[in-house]
Amino acid sequence: MQTPKRRILMVDDDETMLSTMKRYIEGTGRFEVRTQSKSTKLRDALADYSPELIILDLMMPDMDGGDVAAQLKNDSRTKNTPVLFFTSSVSKEEIEKSGGTIAGHTFMAKPCEGRELLKKIDQLLAAGPR
Repeated sequence: MQTPKRRILMVDDDETMLSTMKRYIEGTGRFEVRTQSKSTKLRDALADYSPELIILDLMMPDMDGGDVAAQLKNDSRTKNTPVLFFTSSVSKEEIEKSGGTIAGHTFMAKPCEGRELLKKIDQLLAAGPR
């Protein structure tokens, strides 16, 4: 019997980044990835999809990632879903100095190596709902 794929939702205004990361993550055969390039359309994306992890850009034109994360925490469907901020607004060094979390949120700096991203995804999914 085949193990079901883990569900990930990625929200980023950079459609090239979304496409590249989706291909890479799904290429492992372990994940199903849905993408959304407009933070204001997040509710639509969640209407028929229950992600186990949300990867979220911090700096987006419609609504910043911090506001999106606050909405996720106030939604009964996603309040316990882990969120990974994936952003170019902080450096890899800043994230390393803070232990990978800033203000209680897990962060990764863009760009990063694919295997680093997969390692962080595995860690967050293993930790389970928050």
